[in-house]
Amino acid sequence: MNKDNIFFVIPAYNEGQSIGNVLNELHDSGFHSIVVVDDGSTDGTSEAVQKTDAILIEHIINRGQGAALSTGFEYCQKVNECKCIVTFDADGQHRVEDAEKMAELLLNSDSDIVLGSRFLDLKNESIPTGRKLMLKLASYFLRFIYGLKISDAHNGLRVIKKESAYKIMPATDGMLHASEMIYLIKKNKLKYMESPVKINYSAYSLAKGQKTSGFAYMGFLTIYHKIILLLFEKD
Repeated sequence: MNKDNIFFVIPAYNEGQSIGNVLNELHDSGFHSIVVVDDGSTDGTSEAVQKTDAILIEHIINRGQGAALSTGFEYCQKVNECKCIVTFDADGQHRVEDAEKMAELLLNSDSDIVLGSRFLDLKNESIPTGRKLMLKLASYFLRFIYGLKISDAHNGLRVIKKESAYKIMPATDGMLHASEMIYLIKKNKLKYMESPVKINYSAYSLAKGQKTSGFAYMGFLTIYHKIILLLFEKD
């Protein structure tokens, strides 16, 4: 597996405290094709990225994680060396070893995408109880809405073959992109598999994470998104 062909897309918004460590860990693990999309940060995130060899793309204003991922996907599509794209968090939650395992799994299969799941490994006890409940309810909800059996629909660690990335490029700018990407996998009949991952939760990452009210709001937006799809895709 040629690690230079594996491109990491990292959306970052006010992650100056953590992004440097994330990039250094990827670099030390042999990954050098890293695209950071600074989504309008005001805390020195861009300055931290510029101290590394990562590629920096900046949004003038904060547009949302979906928009940041789309910007990163568009960049990778133009690079001939890119074979697959890893979506990776900037707050230190994702483990490099999980991303590497998933990339190898994808490149040695006929699947289009490998999705990380916190719920495939029964020994994975690092998930806070409240968050585990919210994540499972969200996954069951999306299974009901879109009909795709995925155990951890809101896991941000994904590995996607380059030729399939444009098929799941989110059109929504904000956090609804996670639900939208599940819909696009189903719509475009992409082959997918899940791989067990472990999330490094910390006080920092939990403080920046999605709150219970946020999941409720996301549920409302998902239903709205589904209604719009039904109106425009009747045929």
